[in-house]
Amino acid sequence: MARVVPPRYPPGPMRDERGTFQELRPVGEVRRDDTGAAAAAPSPVTLEPRRAGAILDAALDLARENFGLFVLVASLIWSVQRVTAELLGVGEMPDWASPDAMSNAMLLSMLNQAIELMILQLASVAIALIAWPRLRGESPRLGAVLLRMVVCAVPLMVLQFGFSLLIVAGGCCLCLPGIFVAVRFSLIGITFCVERAGFFGCMRRSFELTGGEGWGTDGLASFLRGVGVVGTGFIVYSAFTLLSGALDQPGYRPMLQDALGLPGDVFSVLAVVVTSLFNGLASVFMSLALLTYYLDCRVRRDGLDLRVILAQRVAHAAAGAGAGAGRTGAP
Repeated sequence: MARVVPPRYPPGPMRDERGTFQELRPVGEVRRDDTGAAAAAPSPVTLEPRRAGAILDAALDLARENFGLFVLVASLIWSVQRVTAELLGVGEMPDWASPDAMSNAMLLSMLNQAIELMILQLASVAIALIAWPRLRGESPRLGAVLLRMVVCAVPLMVLQFGFSLLIVAGGCCLCLPGIFVAVRFSLIGITFCVERAGFFGCMRRSFELTGGEGWGTDGLASFLRGVGVVGTGFIVYSAFTLLSGALDQPGYRPMLQDALGLPGDVFSVLAVVVTSLFNGLASVFMSLALLTYYLDCRVRRDGLDLRVILAQRVAHAAAGAGAGAGRTGAP
């Protein structure tokens, strides 16, 4: 008797029952209108398995669609953190290294880093929410994005805080557990806001999507692919946020201000604008890299490309049957 090979994509509940993926285009699929004429491709990213480099290339393709809008929104969100850092006086006190001021410096630095991590999560999710309608062939509605961000702000902050604690704790154990946590839970923001998987469901969903095909060779390849995407995003983010990080360190700010020869107020305004812009660019790349990585995980884990093809063919068959019934019943 021939051995029955189980399907690669196990059956499971389709996320986003309201049609989130109805307009996504599988690779090689050309959408046609009712007359049979080819329609314009609704999505700049096709549904197909990709390697880490191809995932990052797809993220750049998606970034070109609304690059100015992405950077503007992310920079505005980051300006909240940069203004807060200016008001707190982060980096302006050279005597923080003294024993008397060490405790205050540590508390202020920890507060600033906590705000930075939360702003990073909010900016990344905002970009994902704006880019998601574009993947469906629609124009983003900023009002809906803003409303969703207001609803998700507090849960996202709690999730980011717990996520950061896990990464720090894992990083203390020879670094590898921290990398594992960073990859496996890298999609919690997207699954929470885009899929609306729930507070605890988003963590489970991210862990499942990034898990590949178990713990064998396929699982290792999936983990390395995630390391490539998340690691590249972190490197780019770190490179673009070097300026803000330097300004938040005691001693660097006065030195840079003296080198430019600018008054204190002018330098503060210029620092907020420039660092917000650079941090916004970093958030755009990281968010879109994670969004395309999320799509790749959906294709591999859920068979999303096959499900979309099936849904399109069922819809076309139903439309053809309805047209045929209308012609038959016509006088």
